[in-house]
Amino acid sequence: MKIMYVINSFGSGGAERHLVALVRHMVRSGNAVLVAALTKQTVGGAKNLRTELEAAGAATRVLDYPGARFFHDIGCWFKLFKLTRAWRPDILHSHLPRSDFAASIVKVFCPEMVWIGTLHDAYVKGVYSGYWVFPFVGWLWRRADALITVSGHVRSWANQVLGVPIDRLHVIYHGVPIGEFPRKTPPPGGQQAVIGCLARYEPRKGMDTLVRAMPRVLERYPEVRLILAGSDPNGYRQVIRDRVSELDLDQHVEVRGFCDNPLGFLSELTIFALPSVAEGFGMVVIEAMSAGCPVVVSDIYPLNHIVLDGITGLTAQAGSPEAFANAFIRLLDDEPLRDSMQTAGHKWCLEAFSEDRALSQVTELYRKIQSDGDMTSSGV
Repeated sequence: MKIMYVINSFGSGGAERHLVALVRHMVRSGNAVLVAALTKQTVGGAKNLRTELEAAGAATRVLDYPGARFFHDIGCWFKLFKLTRAWRPDILHSHLPRSDFAASIVKVFCPEMVWIGTLHDAYVKGVYSGYWVFPFVGWLWRRADALITVSGHVRSWANQVLGVPIDRLHVIYHGVPIGEFPRKTPPPGGQQAVIGCLARYEPRKGMDTLVRAMPRVLERYPEVRLILAGSDPNGYRQVIRDRVSELDLDQHVEVRGFCDNPLGFLSELTIFALPSVAEGFGMVVIEAMSAGCPVVVSDIYPLNHIVLDGITGLTAQAGSPEAFANAFIRLLDDEPLRDSMQTAGHKWCLEAFSEDRALSQVTELYRKIQSDGDMTSSGV
């Protein structure tokens, strides 16, 4: 099978890291793989994954076109069309809206081509400034032979907002590689405890909530530290730094840049936190639990589905510094609870969120869509 993936860029993010695993799996299964990026530019200090994709066995192309974004994208559509006609993939699989848009244009001119898209998020009001455009361009996604959604929440959004028929929407959770229980030594506790968050610097990720939770935590545990890290595509990290200084927390809160070693970062932590106000999935939460790290997340779907409250971690009211502070204090006060959550979280990831399971589901979908297409073309 020949599979072409389309992505916005080779910059490292949740969607792109998932793509690396997908490419590696497909190449090992004997498929020919080509990955095309709309632009060579990465933003926010994100690591460029092109070398990893090529090491995994994929050919790569950059479809960059000079000019302002509108003309750039039109140029990319034309280049993708030419590349698709030349390479003739059995499946074209796009990730993220700009790439989906490009793939849908190619589908208009090549209706016989199988196109699958992955929706990594629900683009809703109050979180995305361009949310209003999606109801008007839903017809683009309705051209897809199938759409993978990373959670039931995203599936409902695609059905209700984009108008995609429910039978063409397939929920496949992201997965992470999970081995033996990774914690060989206990994480720091008590006054040496470290709370951390690894996420893109943007308002919806809620890092400001964590900073504002720290004064209450420090009243009980004066030496506890908070470490934040992630890519910074829009300069929001400076807003967080300003908040840290405003609350006189410079000695207690470390605001780092992009992290290219998530597991190394997680190994530093006593507690991992993700206080997002909206999420498509939350792959980093699975990474944290699989690494044996107790987690505290916002009580929103799908985070409160990924985390079993009181068993694999705790949930707290989104946007509430007090709720997150109380959750941190509860875990810091109770070492046996932290220990049980480390074990339970790792076990839960093995059962529900393993990378092997996710990749097998994608492979099965490819085969089903191809089989359905073959039956249609033969008149069956």
